[in-house]
Amino acid sequence: MKKIVLIAAFILGFNFVSVAQESKKQNVSIEQAKEDILKNVTELQRITGVNAQLKDDLINLLLNREIALQSANQEDRKAIFMKYGNKLKGAFTPEQLEAISVKNPKVLADLTEYKE
Repeated sequence: MKKIVLIAAFILGFNFVSVAQESKKQNVSIEQAKEDILKNVTELQRITGVNAQLKDDLINLLLNREIALQSANQEDRKAIFMKYGNKLKGAFTPEQLEAISVKNPKVLADLTEYKE
């Protein structure tokens, strides 16, 4: 009986350790994504001159996209990028989108186009 309890304790302990390591990896990738998003949105703000409220909204939108991408498969990732890319483009006027595509097309492509 003691052996069964001991084996069950080892299995549960191993399970807790593996789950903790997995959540640390996700937290690290979310933190890295936050840094990248902040850098890209700051660049968009510099180009277009958007206000602080819209900047915060764009950051929240892109963070939500990153969270959605965490658990998505390959096909869903494309749909998520398309959905959030359209929302991102909808936040800007056509003139602002033109300015972004002229001054820094890489930022716009990074935020709206899915790369495998």
